[in-house]
Formats: sequence, structure tokens, C-alpha cells
Amino acid sequence: QSHRTMSKYAWMKKKKPRGWELIEDSLEEYEAKMKEAVADPHEGRRKCESNWMVHRIHYEKNRFMYDLHYKEKKISKELYQFLIDNKIADPGLHSKWKKPGYETVCSLQSVRTGDHNFATTSICRVPLAKRQDRVGPCQATGCISCASGDGGPIWWDEFDKAMEVAKKKKKKEGGGGGGGGGKRGRDDSDDEDPEFAERLKRLKGM
Repeated sequence: QSHRTMSKYAWMKKKKPRGWELIEDSLEEYEAKMKEAVADPHEGRRKCESNWMVHRIHYEKNRFMYDLHYKEKKISKELYQFLIDNKIADPGLHSKWKKPGYETVCSLQSVRTGDHNFATTSICRVPLAKRQDRVGPCQATGCISCASGDGGPIWWDEFDKAMEVAKKKKKKEGGGGGGGGGKRGRDDSDDEDPEFAERLKRLKGM
């Protein structure tokens, strides 16, 4: 549908801080994408995979606001606080990004230990170079890695990027692996998850 619906924020009677008009259209676009992701039919996907795009759009929308204030200095402290106070921005996620080691965390769900097995954080919080299991996304969020230093978040449809990062990090940390001990050298394909690689072809169309 091409018709324009009433703004999600039209109900807000409060006076908007200066600069609101510069970001309103972008926020509307994120809301439209979110509605589309929520309404998207889930045929052919695992139940958990249906929420991946929702997590990604939530991250991107919040990162847009966070970076505009802290990195690009394009919106005022007053406007940024307005976004936080009115829950247009996710206060918990923004607060987490300010903490060392969590600068690029994909979602609060990835660091809530109660949401994962053995009271641990999500697999996407483990640096790619330190993964003992095959490289694949967090089942809850679709994020492959948002660990500091991996250049993330790296999402489910960026599998090739994840493999490249893992390969470079392992070479750097392992010093090129020339080695003794008689053990078979690990091939890059050892980290690939064949089942996920096959599903990736379908998921890229999400």
C-alpha cells in the first residue's frame, strides 16, 4: 500500500525538541519495516527464525539514534533524552552499549543468562576466533557475532563475512599455524555448519 498512515508519534502531545523533524521520517521507515517483519508469513522457517528480522530492525533503529547523538553529534542531548524518556529508543540497549565489551551487542536478549542454556550468554557474544563449535547464528536473535572486535553485529545473512572474520582472527592469534604435534591442520571448512549453510540460501530471501 502506498497510502501514508498517521504517524506513530502523532498522538504525542508533548512539544518535540529541536531536530525532531530531521529524524521523524527515518523513524517512520523503521516502524514500517518492523510492521512488515512482524506480519511476514513464516512458512518454511523455524519458529525462532521468524523473529530474526524483528531483532535486527530493532537494533538498526536504535543504533541510528545512538550514533546520531554520540558519534555524529547531529542531534542534541535534549532530543536524545526525549527519545529515551518516551521509549522511542530502547533505554536498556543504549545503556548497555556504553559499557566496555558491549559496544555492539545485538540485543539485550543475547546477554540475559536466563534465556540461554546453562545460564550463559548467547553464542553470538563469543568471539568468532574462539568458537569451538561451528559458526552459526544465535537461535533467538539471528546474530552470528556481536562480540567486541569482530566488527559486528554480523547477521545470519552475512555468513561469508563471519567466516572471513573467523579465518583472519585465527590466523592472527595462531601465528599462521605452522605446526608440530602431528595433528591435522584445521581447515576453514571445519567451522562451517552444513545445515545452516543450506538453510542460509533460503533465509537470504527474508
